[in-house]
Amino acid sequence: MANIENNRKLMMEQIKNVKSQLNEADDYYKTASAAADAAREMAEKRGFEIDEDDWFKIAMGGSYNRLRPGKGKTHSFSIGLLKNGKPQRKMLQISIYGMPGGSFELTSYIN
Repeated sequence: MANIENNRKLMMEQIKNVKSQLNEADDYYKTASAAADAAREMAEKRGFEIDEDDWFKIAMGGSYNRLRPGKGKTHSFSIGLLKNGKPQRKMLQISIYGMPGGSFELTSYIN
């Protein structure tokens, strides 16, 4: 019986370590909104401006609660991009995935 308890403790410690590593990795964020902000920064570093109306609707407005995907679920968004105030054909695509450890994985690209 003691052996089973020792194995359980070891397994729980390993799970805790994996969760900690995921939260510290570059593509993992403690909150979904932090992941969305990171995607926005990436687009701005490439010289694009964010369509604030799209951003408000998704990140700050009525869909804000959708920026908290549950474990194993993904929310994907398309945000309009501008250059010098003019709409571009390219969009910022954001996918935020709820990790089992409570953190969020970000996939973002400009398409």
